[in-house]
Amino acid sequence: MLLGVLVVHIAMVTDKPVPNADLHLSRIDIKENLTLEQQNQLKHQVNSLPGVYKTYINPDSGTLVYGYYKGEQNPDAVFASVSGSGDYKLEKFEVSDEDLAKGCPAFDENSLTFKVGAFVQNVIH
Repeated sequence: MLLGVLVVHIAMVTDKPVPNADLHLSRIDIKENLTLEQQNQLKHQVNSLPGVYKTYINPDSGTLVYGYYKGEQNPDAVFASVSGSGDYKLEKFEVSDEDLAKGCPAFDENSLTFKVGAFVQNVIH
């Protein structure tokens, strides 16, 4: 009985492709205050690049975040395209080695879920 349930479960979770599996996020820091019109122009400029999916600007934090399909676009090319126009003061966001070692920034390292996951990972590795 358990073997049958296991086989059905594996079949159910492995048959479906993961939607947007090659969609990644990247960030560009905006080093100046932009007007609403400039924000819209910058968003349009990034969105018009092939392989870019959705662009968001947070004017309070001075960030532009965009999704891109890994096989079609890369963050270096996007940054080169928008910074080459010379219209804006931009800086490509680079993750520090310290942040890379921490893992996903969305995890709360003080949560029980994170601590249990870290424990299991340490036991396995």
